[in-house]
Amino acid sequence: MQAQTDPPLSAAGESRAQKLAAMLADAGVKDVFATEFKRTQDTAKPLAMKTGVAVEQVGSKDTTLLIAKIKSHPNDVVLVVGHSNTLPTILKALVGVDVAIADNEYDNLFVVVPAMGTMTRIRY
Repeated sequence: MQAQTDPPLSAAGESRAQKLAAMLADAGVKDVFATEFKRTQDTAKPLAMKTGVAVEQVGSKDTTLLIAKIKSHPNDVVLVVGHSNTLPTILKALVGVDVAIADNEYDNLFVVVPAMGTMTRIRY
């Protein structure tokens, strides 16, 4: 049996997506970026529905474009729903911090303030 290349969110993932939306509903999110995969789109969807901020799809292999889009919001709150193999590159570009994320870690929320060069890792 072949592994599914674009699996949907698990029940636990759907629960985390709802929790994320509740946590960030009043955070003033101005933009939401997610890759083309169902699980990232579906993680971002509850917050988008609560806030009315559309999810902008950025290809999972286009990390450079995503970093530029994030940097175009220097004073805004943005949400990026990414992957264990892309977020470390993004975090390094924004705040110069090396981060390791295991492939089976789905509960990381990184609060990044590029202007201050700070990052906080929260598990939710």
